[in-house]
Amino acid sequence: MKQIILLTTLFLTFGLSVFAQPKTVTDYFLAMPDTEDFPYYRSAETTTKAALIKFRKSLIEVEDIKNGYLKLKGTWNGYAEIALFKKTDGSYLIANLRADCEEGCEGFLSLYSYKNAKWTDVGFDILPRYGDIASEFNKKRPKGAKVVNVAGDDTEGFSFTYDLPKVGKSIKVSCSMCIPTQKDPLDKFYFAEYEWNGAKFVKK
Repeated sequence: MKQIILLTTLFLTFGLSVFAQPKTVTDYFLAMPDTEDFPYYRSAETTTKAALIKFRKSLIEVEDIKNGYLKLKGTWNGYAEIALFKKTDGSYLIANLRADCEEGCEGFLSLYSYKNAKWTDVGFDILPRYGDIASEFNKKRPKGAKVVNVAGDDTEGFSFTYDLPKVGKSIKVSCSMCIPTQKDPLDKFYFAEYEWNGAKFVKK
């Protein structure tokens, strides 16, 4: 009987540890699945869960638990950021940005909800449309920069990135490859800002 109770206790403890809700931005980062959706957070050597966690911890360059922000060193030519945004129901939206930087930086932002150990991509429902972002750039573009031809969501040739907040609730949008006088690939021209209201991002 004691053995049955012990085994049951171990099973419950193990089960809770597996499905425990992450609490910090680092917890969410380490809980991200090892799938093709997160290819840049793994390596050929991460064949075990322990190795994967060790590898991911080695990528952390800035860790701000209080403000829910991580900056990660890229294993590619660029960087990544992860930030938490509190929702009205008390849960979190997890923002995951990967920036590829060659002549300039181009960002790929994904937004996720996490519930019952399941990740759901919700970015298409919450992020502003590409066409709206390009229109904002046309209004504020730097002198000498070309106007982006916007037809619906057709913004081909227009590269931009997002900056996740180290503090606060706003995502800033910038363009680096559109600066006529650009000398440094990391130089950015900021032209739009969207603030999280607990349900979606709204233009400031």
